[in-house]
Amino acid sequence: MKILMVVPARSKSRRVKDKNIRDLGGRPLVAWSLFAAAEAQRKLGEERHTSVCIVSTDSPTYAGIAQDSYEKACRKNGMVWVDCIPFLRPQEISDDCDTGFVVKHAFEWMRDKADFDVDLVVTLQPTSPFRSADDIVNCVHDAVSSKADTVFTVKLLEQYPQWAFMRDIGPPGLGARSWLGIPHRYLSGIIAQDLPELWFPTGSVYCTTRKFIQQGRIYGDRLSMVPVRDSVRSADIETEDDLAYCQWLIDSGRVKAS
Repeated sequence: MKILMVVPARSKSRRVKDKNIRDLGGRPLVAWSLFAAAEAQRKLGEERHTSVCIVSTDSPTYAGIAQDSYEKACRKNGMVWVDCIPFLRPQEISDDCDTGFVVKHAFEWMRDKADFDVDLVVTLQPTSPFRSADDIVNCVHDAVSSKADTVFTVKLLEQYPQWAFMRDIGPPGLGARSWLGIPHRYLSGIIAQDLPELWFPTGSVYCTTRKFIQQGRIYGDRLSMVPVRDSVRSADIETEDDLAYCQWLIDSGRVKAS
């Protein structure tokens, strides 16, 4: 099995400036994904899978930081490091853009310019720093055994959307913020034990077949989920508060650098 791991790390984050290279536990944020990727590569290599990890970024500064991080990750895993920055991302996919198109570009570049055509593409978003190498490996194993188009990590929802309240719209002229009327639950009279489990993508690992990556799609038609029951491994950084929380997880000993 030939596998391409893609870490999309653009420089134009809106909510958290330079998010992908911000310090987290003494490492740039993107480094956490690269350390997990390198360890997963080592484990997959022991199973005779061939894998390459690249970072898709539009920034030379990001590129240098990512390359340095990947070299350290490879050395830690006893691997010979290679260039993980084979290109700088084109401007047309460097602003707000569906991740599927970013990964499609990386796949096509590696296929056409580096002669590395693959069976599976694994997308690893830097905003999920605490995924484990085993999360990646388990998704690859599931993709091979289930023959799903996309395998992705999920977490169990702890809040039931069925218990959410709907807001009645007030009379005209009172504005959109009016709460006149009695809020009512979308669905009531059902206890938690009678509700189905709902699973939500963690965003940390997507393993997709080449067929759908070529269409610019992370999700294929046939899906398979890999549950991650450890909430720490599902941490996602989108705001300054998220970053502070992840730093607290490290400072409190809940997370240790691999």
